This record gives sequence, structure tokens and C-alpha cells, in this order.
Amino acid sequence: MAKTATKKKMIVKRSHKRKPDVYDREVKRLTKSPGLIAHAWYNAFPLFQWAADKSMPGSGCVSMVKCGSCLAATPEITKAIRSDKKLSENTADLIPVEELPRYAYWQRRIDKALGRKAPTHV
Repeated sequence: MAKTATKKKMIVKRSHKRKPDVYDREVKRLTKSPGLIAHAWYNAFPLFQWAADKSMPGSGCVSMVKCGSCLAATPEITKAIRSDKKLSENTADLIPVEELPRYAYWQRRIDKALGRKAPTHV
């Protein structure tokens, strides 16, 4: 008697990917040209925007919050950034390319907390 093979239906879960945004484009751009990271940081380009409303005393960008010299939008976000093991305490030209996606993550989270829209371009 011959065995018949049965085809099992494979259920593929599709991830609900969001449309690429300015942060994704900036990660891609700076990954291709890491020499531009310091320029982007000094000019507060999208990945390095303020982590709070600029009028908030003592606020700064994600890297400044991480190193403990500044605050983020909320005490919870400040604490979370400072305890984020995926971020080093580097600033400007010392920020590794591998950390850029994490900066994108934090900018999206800060945008949401502040009710601000992401920039549309660099």
C-alpha cells in the first residue's frame, strides 16, 4: 500500500509593519555614512531631537538623558532611557551605528508621550 503525503497548511503570521518613517530613513542614511552621526547629533536631526519639550528646564536628547545630564519628557521615560542596556553613554561622534535603531525607538516613544508628530524630513 502506497503512502500518500498530505500537505499541511502553513499559517504565516504577518507582522503588522508600519510604514517606514523619517526615523527609519535616518537610521539607513547614517548607517551608510557613519561619519555624519556627529553632524546629525549636533544639529538635533530626527534621531537626536530633544527628549522633552525644549522649554522644559534640564531637558536634552536621548544620549544626554542616558548619560544622566538631562531629563526626558516624563520621569518614567527618563528612568527607562537611563536603564536601557541597549544604549551606551556615548554622545555625538561616539554613537555606534548599531544603536541608531534604538534612538529611533526612543524618538517614537517620546513623540507619543509629547503628542508631537515626527518630522517629515531631515
